[in-house]
Amino acid sequence: MAQYEQQYGEGWRVRAFDADVVETFFNLAFPCSPTVEESGTAWVTEPLLKSLDDIDSLRMPDATNDEVYSLIQKDIEAYPDRAIFVDTPGVLTVAHGIREYSNILMDVYDSPDQLKELFGRISDIMAEAAARACEMDITALYVMDDIAYRQGLLMSLPMLDEFVFPFNRKPIDAARKAGIPVLMHSCGRVTDAVDSFVEQGIRALNPLQPHLHDLPAFKRKYHGKLAVYGALDNTYVIPDGTPEEVRAHVRETFEVLGEGGGLIFSTHDIPLCTPRENVEAMVEEMERCAY
Repeated sequence: MAQYEQQYGEGWRVRAFDADVVETFFNLAFPCSPTVEESGTAWVTEPLLKSLDDIDSLRMPDATNDEVYSLIQKDIEAYPDRAIFVDTPGVLTVAHGIREYSNILMDVYDSPDQLKELFGRISDIMAEAAARACEMDITALYVMDDIAYRQGLLMSLPMLDEFVFPFNRKPIDAARKAGIPVLMHSCGRVTDAVDSFVEQGIRALNPLQPHLHDLPAFKRKYHGKLAVYGALDNTYVIPDGTPEEVRAHVRETFEVLGEGGGLIFSTHDIPLCTPRENVEAMVEEMERCAY
């Protein structure tokens, strides 16, 4: 948030809140559609790639360029005592910036082979980037791909198994080969895909939004198989509740997921409208629970 960066400077999450995790990024300039920014989020206005017949016209980034890893190296050097998670876009995320989700969902039926060609080009680059990042002093690879919405998966599980998971497995497998744990992000109700995440070798899941998932059931079934990176409600309680409601929510979440380990206490993106006192109440209560 701009107010924190203005007050504390670069790295304010560590400076202001003593965060244990630093998320860092590849400098991979994939082709991108025109966007507009609203409420801190960039929204695609029209697809850059109007037709999959034009795939060969895309100028893809070079994962062998040392500059791709410059921010990762900078953060490793700046925060030697913190966990370094390398945020890694999945194929749907990158393809959305090129083709846009609604077109991709139609491409599954109209042009499946060409869509797989696009995903293949993206995943080959991400696999190379992941392998090189895992040679650095990082803690985890953090694959980010929204495969779900409030009601469930964006595609059926068999379609994800055909069109998405094989391509995302390339960077996942590169990290696993290097002995680096992999975390997975997807907003939405991901319940039907969790067993597949375990099979893919994912070690932790973000954010596991509490209003969309049964957290006690998740703990019973997946404790020891999947950790949770997140679990706090950034949709209702944290932005709209009182500070005391935020504190109570943090305590309740820790009581459900924290016992016996397996919780990296966090949230996903917090709306810009979130009152500062709610953010500070959240962090203070997280510290009380942890220590």
